Amino acid sequence: MTSKNKAMPFMAVWLCFSRRSFPVMALKNKGVLLYGLLCFMLFNLSTAWAQSAESRTAEGQSEIKPLQIGDTIPEELWNLPLQVVNHPDGKDTITLNDYRNKKLIILDFWNTGCGSCIASFDKVGDLNAEFKEDVAILLCNSYYRDSREKVNAVLNKSVLNFRVPSSLNSLELNAYFPHRFVPHIVWIGNDGKVLSTSSSSEMDSIQIANYLNGELLDLVTKEDDVDFEPNMPLLVNGNGASEGSFRYRSIFIDEIKGIGRTVGWKKYNGGTRFYALNQSVLNLLKIAWPALAGTPDNRVDINSIVLDLNDGDTQLRFCYELIVPQKQNEAVHKLIRDDIERYTQLTVIETMERRPYWVITTRDDLTKREIRSDGQKDKRNARRDMKLSEAVMRLNYIADIPLVLEQRAKGDDPPISIELPENQLDMQTLKRILEEAGLLVEERVGDIEVFKVADIKG
Repeated sequence: MTSKNKAMPFMAVWLCFSRRSFPVMALKNKGVLLYGLLCFMLFNLSTAWAQSAESRTAEGQSEIKPLQIGDTIPEELWNLPLQVVNHPDGKDTITLNDYRNKKLIILDFWNTGCGSCIASFDKVGDLNAEFKEDVAILLCNSYYRDSREKVNAVLNKSVLNFRVPSSLNSLELNAYFPHRFVPHIVWIGNDGKVLSTSSSSEMDSIQIANYLNGELLDLVTKEDDVDFEPNMPLLVNGNGASEGSFRYRSIFIDEIKGIGRTVGWKKYNGGTRFYALNQSVLNLLKIAWPALAGTPDNRVDINSIVLDLNDGDTQLRFCYELIVPQKQNEAVHKLIRDDIERYTQLTVIETMERRPYWVITTRDDLTKREIRSDGQKDKRNARRDMKLSEAVMRLNYIADIPLVLEQRAKGDDPPISIELPENQLDMQTLKRILEEAGLLVEERVGDIEVFKVADIKG
């Protein structure tokens, strides 16, 4: 006999990895209340944890080969002594072989902490009475800490005149039929083969009657991932599912040696993959706030105790990756910004601030000038026929004070010849370079646009 294996719903997963843990603020009183409510809900879930990792690795279990649907029950299992309570004939020990003449054997794994298991005992008792000539139902207590007294107390309290036997501390049975949650129902046919595994809701009089009349079981197969480790991250080393089964993924990890530094977009499974490999924190912030990337350092204030962003090549570097099902759009860019802000605990604020700056204008008699060379200057720094706007933009990246180009007329952007050093400039040298290029310099104080990199407070 076989059973149908119906599809289970797909779960979306969002992964975040980081080497740092950042503080989270919570309201204490509400937190305690919610925690208590969560514990209450977990105790009353429709399924419960079947057993701990310690019980699954009990002595001797590793030598038992778990049985799959379609496998034949081995003789050692048929003759395995099982300690029981609540037996209708008062027996303390039984074997499955005692029920080998039955057309159907149902093993109902449970424990005393499973509310839905106990709630089903009324139904189990009715089914046992209705089909006792052809069907054997055996409760199998699967929790190693459930004592005889505790199991007896639950059985006696649950249903009046409930006479379905229950095994105690069924570690060997757990090894033959591994599961993570209870109730866990195992169906064994009259040919001694495992027909199916299911939840308790699948066990009803219609299913049993149909099977006894020669029909196939029509069950949703219960398949627990007994290798799943809840204390380990999802998908890592296949924990819970394969590493490629996610729908959303956001990763932030330390620098990976030997892969270089790069940033890019790729299509991935119909969606979008963005990656920034071995980037400094400041570069990540520029990715999240593109306007920051085109802003000279003289308009950026860095006020952070999280990381020193001014350490050049010695600063820490990280890899960030985001994979989402939608195509590249504004929403994806927002996800990137939110991720980087959350991971780095830094934010960027665009504002107007009053500070000194230089206004650059052209002289009325501006003509193309050659840069003087006295043997001290490196001629490689000379730039000829460069647009004035481009020259001012480049100087801003090596100037300590913001430079603002003020055009005399719309479209006034003449070509000039100018010296463009590679290294940071002091104010005196900067002024000389501008004046030699035929430009006027006016020092002002006023509101200009700046970017502030700051720690996220709280």
